[in-house]
Amino acid sequence: NRVLRRCAGSRGVARVCMLAVFSLSAAAQALAGRPLATEDAGTVGDRQCQLETWAESAKGAHGWVISPSCGPSETTELGLELARSQAPGAVADEATISFKWVPKNLQWEGWAFGFKGFAGYGRAQPAGWSRSQTGLLGIASRSFGDDWTVHLNLGATRDHASQRTVALANGALTWKASERLLLFGEIEAVRHAPTTQSTGLRYWLIPERLGLDVTASRDAGVSNSRRYTVGLGWYGIFGN
Repeated sequence: NRVLRRCAGSRGVARVCMLAVFSLSAAAQALAGRPLATEDAGTVGDRQCQLETWAESAKGAHGWVISPSCGPSETTELGLELARSQAPGAVADEATISFKWVPKNLQWEGWAFGFKGFAGYGRAQPAGWSRSQTGLLGIASRSFGDDWTVHLNLGATRDHASQRTVALANGALTWKASERLLLFGEIEAVRHAPTTQSTGLRYWLIPERLGLDVTASRDAGVSNSRRYTVGLGWYGIFGN
């Protein structure tokens, strides 16, 4: 739901759309792993690595993403996200690097808090790469019992092409329906852009190791904006 939210259904304006794929709304969501776009107050673990990858599809456009991340320590995480999107007559690439910090002592009334900074670069082929975005998120997560968890994000992102900085806010609610099945709903809001509404699931093929993700999302008030993703996540199988 990154580049596809702006390019879905485009035909004659596909070129213009792909030139703008690293705009404010795209920047806000190139942050988190699957199945959620909302970031959680957790890290991959000390000297552990993970790999997530997924394919996205919408009317008139499709794309893929690969996103590895590793934990230099228990409280920090370095991430990289590489994406390619295609619409009729246009191809665009995106690369985003990120750093997450979740201090162990930053907790209150069951809530855990953290921060995530990111910087992105993009190009619409055959043009060269250029800085597209930078931003910072504040993260809060809390579990209610063993099955329910809430994640909240609040931050801002800077679009370097337009020289505009806008606020963003994300929220997600997850429910552990069984030992292998996780269901969720979330909302992503970026100022001056339609709010994105998403639902989805994760099914653990190998519990806590290999997960299959399926999501569906739409932009509120925008016709023909529905998008779908299918992905896989490998966790804790790399590193020490």
